[in-house]
Amino acid sequence: MIMEYRSADGNVDRFSALAADLVQMKVDIIVVAGPLAIRAAQRATRTIPIVFVTLADPVAAGFVASLARPGGNVTGLAYGVAVETIGKGLELLNEAVPKIRRVAVLSNPANPGTLLATKDVNAAARSQRRHSSQVPTA
Repeated sequence: MIMEYRSADGNVDRFSALAADLVQMKVDIIVVAGPLAIRAAQRATRTIPIVFVTLADPVAAGFVASLARPGGNVTGLAYGVAVETIGKGLELLNEAVPKIRRVAVLSNPANPGTLLATKDVNAAARSQRRHSSQVPTA
């Protein structure tokens, strides 16, 4: 097996040219990480299988029709972080640092998963505020 590696070296504008180069080489499969790389590979080919390795919600991002039946030539590994998981993380953080009042989230708004994650984080934070206001403090 021969592995062909390509990197945009931080310049996402290069994804399209890199994907086109891989298609021209007639590779058997293209493995991608991140929504911008997926989109570039999708534009470059409708026949070579594209497998994404990191994506929160490929259905909501419009990359696949469903998790059970992705359709087209795109499939991959989806991961999701439920509100309960984020909420538990905030709960543990609050236990570790009881005086914590403000938590910052640094993200990339161009990433389609960011909107989903932001909604989950906000829901978890609201839940933590409700629970902490109901729990008497020592």
